[in-house]
Amino acid sequence: MGGQRLSANTMAPSPEASVLSGAIGLIQTTRVGLDGRYRQVIPSGLLTWTSELSVGEDASDTVLTQLHQLDYLHGSRQWGLSAQFRQFYQDFSNNSSLHSDIPSNTSDTSLSAEATWYFRNDVGNSNLQWIKLNVEWQLARQQGEPFVLSTLQYYQYW
Repeated sequence: MGGQRLSANTMAPSPEASVLSGAIGLIQTTRVGLDGRYRQVIPSGLLTWTSELSVGEDASDTVLTQLHQLDYLHGSRQWGLSAQFRQFYQDFSNNSSLHSDIPSNTSDTSLSAEATWYFRNDVGNSNLQWIKLNVEWQLARQQGEPFVLSTLQYYQYW
């Protein structure tokens, strides 16, 4: 994948990448990645392991991302649990001699856990309705201090 994307402080680009992006905030982006999924039926439900890995560049910064997730869906299809590890790593070393204001931490890393209660969850996934509690523990941040985020989500699809 390649192209340009808007960067409105989503991640901390290096100073050189900020200069290259200009006033509009366009970042030249390339990514190559691999996604995999393994699903296993177990006596009480369904386990799914998902991994997504990518490498690329944002302007002149090397970027690596990884996401690993384990999902459990109970056989009743009424509730599920998930655990996720996510990391975004950005290498500022190409620009360290040019600027002194490079972030001290080069990755955003977090662990999260989710519990989902399904009101509707048909096998064909054409009629879904759920409420989900998510807790994310931020282990490292490019900017600012790590903290814990909790969200409650409602979703309906028909």
